[in-house]
Amino acid sequence: MGTVPAAPAIGGWKWHRYPGVDNRSWPMNEVADRSPAEAEQLAKLQRILATLRQSVPAADLVALHRADALLRHASNCRPSLSRRLLHQAEQVLHSVQGRARGRAAAEANSAEIESARSSDTATLAQLVALLNQRRARGAAAEPATFEAVLRRQEVDALRQVDDEAAVADLDALAPVTELKALQAFREEWARRSTEKAVAKALDDAPEDAGPLNAHRLVVRSLMTMQDVAPDYLGRFVNQIETLLWLEQAGNRLLAKEPQAGKGRRRH
Repeated sequence: MGTVPAAPAIGGWKWHRYPGVDNRSWPMNEVADRSPAEAEQLAKLQRILATLRQSVPAADLVALHRADALLRHASNCRPSLSRRLLHQAEQVLHSVQGRARGRAAAEANSAEIESARSSDTATLAQLVALLNQRRARGAAAEPATFEAVLRRQEVDALRQVDDEAAVADLDALAPVTELKALQAFREEWARRSTEKAVAKALDDAPEDAGPLNAHRLVVRSLMTMQDVAPDYLGRFVNQIETLLWLEQAGNRLLAKEPQAGKGRRRH
């Protein structure tokens, strides 16, 4: 049988243990060597972290947990590493603060816009109420008649010549406010009376009168007025009737004067 070869000698090999993670704490003298500025910065960042935890939304909680871990690690490590950890924690907290300020500004702008919108809405509601009030007041007021417009023009003309007595007389002649139904009835009655008077004047017009005949001129004026300005026709007829009445009244006075003279001579 063959012989078994001898195993190589291993006496020259030396096994070394892997050092692994160094979980040792640093000596107190190295942690205590942290400068007052670093200690103050650490306390300041811890206060900022506590303040942000009370107001930030859930979306920023992860960032706050990271900043908390960095601060806890920085409080238990050597100063050289602590400065880097504090700087990282400060950047994280500043980022969270920036987002918080942005949300606060957006909420303030939204509140300001809502306040301005409410103010504009209130102002618009006041304007609408005022317009509705004026519209209702205008609808309740009686429409000005043509005679009232002419009377107003006469009053203005008299005031320009400082004739206050005449103005007072015209104001005294102003009609008392009447019901709308009564006013409509009176206007309709006046319109029909005017139409009847115009029709009668047209029927009584002389056929063989000359072009300068007074009756024919009046009839022609009535016909033109009826076509051009029917709304003014009623007032025009009233003016003609007034002039006719004045003429007839003057003729009656002239006819009575000789009789009065004869009576005095008898006595």
